[in-house]
Amino acid sequence: MKKMFLKFLLLCLWHLIGVFGFEVQISVNEGESITLNSGLTEIQTDVDILWTFGNDRSTIAIINRVNKRILDNLDGRFRDRLQLDHQTGSLTITNSRMIDSGLYEVTISRSSNLETKYNLMFDVSVYERFVETDTKKSVMEGDSVTLHSGRTYLNDDWIQWWFMNKNNLLAEINVPESRFSVYDDVLDGIFRHRLKLNKQTGSLTITDITTEHTGVYELEYNTRSRPSFYLSVYTRLPVPVISSNPSNCSSSSSSSSSLSCCSLLCSVLNVRNVTLSWYKGNSLLSSISVSDLSISLSLPLEVEYQDKNSYSCVLNNPISNQTQHLDITQLCHTCSGVFGDSDEVKSVSVSVMEGDSVTLNTDLTEIQTDYLIMWTFVPNNLLIVKLFRMSSTSYTYDVHTGRFGDRLKLDHQTGSVTITNTKTADSGLYEVTTGRNRQIKYRFHVTVSGI
Repeated sequence: MKKMFLKFLLLCLWHLIGVFGFEVQISVNEGESITLNSGLTEIQTDVDILWTFGNDRSTIAIINRVNKRILDNLDGRFRDRLQLDHQTGSLTITNSRMIDSGLYEVTISRSSNLETKYNLMFDVSVYERFVETDTKKSVMEGDSVTLHSGRTYLNDDWIQWWFMNKNNLLAEINVPESRFSVYDDVLDGIFRHRLKLNKQTGSLTITDITTEHTGVYELEYNTRSRPSFYLSVYTRLPVPVISSNPSNCSSSSSSSSSLSCCSLLCSVLNVRNVTLSWYKGNSLLSSISVSDLSISLSLPLEVEYQDKNSYSCVLNNPISNQTQHLDITQLCHTCSGVFGDSDEVKSVSVSVMEGDSVTLNTDLTEIQTDYLIMWTFVPNNLLIVKLFRMSSTSYTYDVHTGRFGDRLKLDHQTGSVTITNTKTADSGLYEVTTGRNRQIKYRFHVTVSGI
């Protein structure tokens, strides 16, 4: 009914005034068809129709007494996609693309009276077609992500980006007013210096992402809402740590003493939205998961010392994983006391990438009085840290700075040691002795892999 009224109005104004101009805005999704109505129900014999596209008004279709044809003068972009209605002069664009966005104009005139004509303009916007997977994005903490507007360029457009159900305006483009703004101080500045707005397309980039940026982002284009983006940000995963405790191993009565079992524990600290798993080859043995809460996870495994199978502990989230492979010969030993009379020695394997930091923990919460802690880099038989607690308020310590420079950090409360900016040369066996009788408590097998 509205279309009939519009056609009637156009024809009346054409006959009454002689010259008339009118503009219609049309928005479609990519792939849909667009019909640009001429406003005529039937073309008279003395009527000429000219269709043009773009600011330079390139001719794309003509109807007159001599010609009724489509022209494809624009680099072939409309090839086989233009359909001209020879009865009404209306033009249809099939299988629309984003490059079809722009200004279309139809000029209708009478050949018997060139001053009697009207112009009808169509401002067409073709949006990128979003599918469900496009609106869900997952990234790693520290990465960048771009939320695409679906536009290749902007005309006289108005774009707004909102975070969390239009409660917080992040960015705005108003082309007619030449205003390009980002509002990165919202929510106590969690977006500060992280928002980049593309002035040509209206796309929004968030740099150096943190988990605080997880949530829903909504694009509003010329007051029309687009599909929302749901952004999930995951923390970078630590490498799982595999440790063993010979005091927990047990021998089967049907096995010889050389076939002792070894109790292992794979652990990670302060993780969320992850799964920790033990694998035997490619077969899953066991797993444990945690969702939103940031907690520590541990997963036990018992193997035989002479087991030749390949075992690995894997920590993963939906977009990444970290794997620690088990070296049975390093971590598992018979119960006959490989380490002498002490049954308190624990072996831990740690793998890091070159440049990362690694912390070797004593598992002490506080060093007791008269406690001596010594850290040794076994390959060079090098004493790298010595700490002695004389009383509750005083202690002495010495950190070897030759090999490690200023990269060794000592926790004076627990005796733990952190190596910063690790190098491949830092790989090797580290031992820590604790207590009043200087017993070896931990052996750390550290592997630093080159980038």
